[in-house]
Amino acid sequence: MSASQPISVKFEGSEDTLTISEAVAQQYTFFQALVDGGFQESAERTVTLKEISRPIAAVVLQTRNDMLRSVTRETMLECLAALDFLDPKDKPKLLDGISKKILRNRWQEEGRLCRRILDMAFKRPLIRDLLSSSPELTQACAPYLVESGSRVAAQWTATASGEEGNDGSMRGFVVDVLQRLNSLIEDGTCVVKLDTLKRFLTEATASTNFNEAAAATFETEKMAFDCEIRVANPGRSTTTAKGFTVGLQSSPDSCKGLGRHRITEDPEDADDDEPSDGKLLRKVRRIEVSTLPSKRHNEALFCYSFRTSYSIDCGDDKTINEEDNNIAMDHVDPETDASMHMFSLGVLGSGERMGVTHVFPFKHHDAFSDRETKTKDIQATVTIRQLPMRCLVLYCLRLMIMEGHWDDIQAMGSAITDQVSACMAAYLARVKAPGVSPLRVLTSWLAGREPSMPLHDFSFAQICRAAVTEDVFNAHRSDVVPFIRTVGRLGPLGMLVDHADGLMATILASILEDSGCDAVGEGGRPHKRRRVEL
Repeated sequence: MSASQPISVKFEGSEDTLTISEAVAQQYTFFQALVDGGFQESAERTVTLKEISRPIAAVVLQTRNDMLRSVTRETMLECLAALDFLDPKDKPKLLDGISKKILRNRWQEEGRLCRRILDMAFKRPLIRDLLSSSPELTQACAPYLVESGSRVAAQWTATASGEEGNDGSMRGFVVDVLQRLNSLIEDGTCVVKLDTLKRFLTEATASTNFNEAAAATFETEKMAFDCEIRVANPGRSTTTAKGFTVGLQSSPDSCKGLGRHRITEDPEDADDDEPSDGKLLRKVRRIEVSTLPSKRHNEALFCYSFRTSYSIDCGDDKTINEEDNNIAMDHVDPETDASMHMFSLGVLGSGERMGVTHVFPFKHHDAFSDRETKTKDIQATVTIRQLPMRCLVLYCLRLMIMEGHWDDIQAMGSAITDQVSACMAAYLARVKAPGVSPLRVLTSWLAGREPSMPLHDFSFAQICRAAVTEDVFNAHRSDVVPFIRTVGRLGPLGMLVDHADGLMATILASILEDSGCDAVGEGGRPHKRRRVEL
């Protein structure tokens, strides 16, 4: 049979036919069996299409360039569905042509079209590929994700073993759209009402109310996006890539326990520290890995954890490998049954000029006792895990703070499990938005916590460091008394007073005595302090 013999396409329920060349048919996997002689109708070179109408087939069953010229805004959606069914062989070039067609004609500015494209993407792999290949188109469609809570819930509730619809590509697609939505919200391009976002998060996490949804997102690392950053110059300078700055330093000072999670101020000055790239590993006793998000303005919303892996050549074909070093919480992630990673977050300026450092013990120094291996020889990779669902919860919290929904903030803080809520409080102590009192925020966030549930030393120390200052107290005087009465009973009194001096210490002690907290002096007697009225 001649390869140039045309193919006749019939349509169910219609007497109309369409004749196409074999070159056109060769563009699609659907026609492969016919071209190879595998169809029953191969001898007659005919095929019947049930899923595509005659007018749409006339558009898509052309050469790629002719097809792109023929597609209109009115036929775009039906053509995309038809192309998904026919399964093009050269998808990258076709999808690039389609996305350019949409963007050059500014069809993405029509909300109805973007809403439909996003809806179809949950059902059709080709359209997911189209959005994944076009950041601009994904960004145009992302705002309508808040109308698809049940679609997201299918991925949220699916197990890692591969339930239907959880083949990796679908979950990755959803996470990518969530990331785009966060970016739009953050820069003010997309404004979502608080009730709308609460409803979406409740539905997307298969919860019964928003507080349950907030707890679900912060008590697990579901729907995460991981990116790896190689530390280019260990001990010498930081590396900036993929929205983060990371660095590694070594020290001869010992590290107690398994390590610690430390909030660092002014981390952009880290490169001014004395370099440790020349330190001999036989003298090193700890390693410090720092991270810093690039977005640190007042409107920035972020939440991430990170882990560090490194390898060191020991010679004689031996290599030391340390995988996934991280600082774990006591809280167990119900998704993995493992301790959840400590995390960092930014909301209302709390992430401004703030980074996070993990300090690990280095126990391999004996392996280099007779070698000149140095810190610069460490091959280190930092894996940043970004959590877009948590960012949406933080956006809700931001709106609740700005609108003064203090009872709702208390309910949210009480719903999240003990250590996770306390870790969040350490960062909420740093909110800096105009007109926002970190004291008022913390008072509401921790109001549901009983004295029998004291804060972890890390969280209490960070709250004291950030919020118990003369500048903060002077700026928010009316919030001082409720703050001390609520938060002061959740940690060591000495730590609280140590962060104040002079009149500040007198104020604190007076308030705490009124609240039933004893400021004990020498011999076990409470200190006598003058009463201060604010």
